[in-house]
Amino acid sequence: MLEGQVARVLDDQTLVATFGANDGVKREMKFQVYEDTGPIRHPETREKLSDGETIVKANLDVQEIREKVTIMKTTTNQYTMSFSEIASIGSSLGGGGFTTSSQEQMDTADDTPENIMVVERGDPIRQVVEEDNDPIAEETDEKETPESDEQE
Repeated sequence: MLEGQVARVLDDQTLVATFGANDGVKREMKFQVYEDTGPIRHPETREKLSDGETIVKANLDVQEIREKVTIMKTTTNQYTMSFSEIASIGSSLGGGGFTTSSQEQMDTADDTPENIMVVERGDPIRQVVEEDNDPIAEETDEKETPESDEQE
């Protein structure tokens, strides 16, 4: 899994990452800018209540791969809205539907509370890897192997 940082924020949909072709970046890879919040503590006693969370600030698609950097854009979300849904908001169209898309925007302004969701230079980026393996099936396979050996 590739990991790096935001080298530069170009606009509210585009950034430059600190890894590129030399690191094995491929066009089909998916990435996310994230932040680990650290422990959550009681405001008065300072007792640790939780280990914290990982907050995803932006989901990213590869746009351009260069030798040492990658230009990425926020993920484009596609959704389908039926004409009946449109009608419920005042449209008089009938039957069928259509698909449209919207581009996620990164919050790069300083007006976000505690700036927790702001994408900034230096923020960590990681590759999003979908797991193909079923850990339960793997555990079952591992447990069955020794039993099979004992029966022989």
